[in-house]
Amino acid sequence: MSSDHERSPKNLAKHGVVMVEVTSRHLDPAQPYQLLNRNKVSGTAFRVGHKYWPAHAPWNRPGENLLFITCWHVVESAEHRRCRVRMASHGPGSWVSGSVCYAIPTLDFAIIAVDLNSEEEESNPFVSALPQILLSDTRELELLTTPVRASQQEIFCVGFPMGYLETYASSGSIGGRNSGFVADDYFSLDLSLNSG
Repeated sequence: MSSDHERSPKNLAKHGVVMVEVTSRHLDPAQPYQLLNRNKVSGTAFRVGHKYWPAHAPWNRPGENLLFITCWHVVESAEHRRCRVRMASHGPGSWVSGSVCYAIPTLDFAIIAVDLNSEEEESNPFVSALPQILLSDTRELELLTTPVRASQQEIFCVGFPMGYLETYASSGSIGGRNSGFVADDYFSLDLSLNSG
């Protein structure tokens, strides 16, 4: 029987969170065949169910892949739209590969698909095991499909801040929302929040 701690929203959220890592290369604009440098970027992604996306989308394949939501700015420079995904509970060397399958850059939104039956995984030197093994502990998180209320409500923040290899969680509340006539929408939060 599971304890109340194991069923807490914060603990459940930690099991739906993975770290995403991408590498990018920067070419010389004057000589595009010359590589200037390579960068590594990391961020957080959340596992979500297939029910939220159009059934006819070619990347929406229940039983064949897992879907994760991340921010576009994390994956925008990914070479060949490829990325690596890992859970904190399996250690720093436990990665599987995924691909950016859908994005809306103006909303800073992207979807990563991890293929469960990929033959590429066996020959990829940057992954350590099959996705069925490494991502078996992940849980789908429910998405809020209604507008966020401007009233006081408890929230949880879970992720890999500053590229740390372990997940961190904090809790707090939404204190208010400014969604006036300006193009930007702001929330007032009273929790610890870091990039990543």
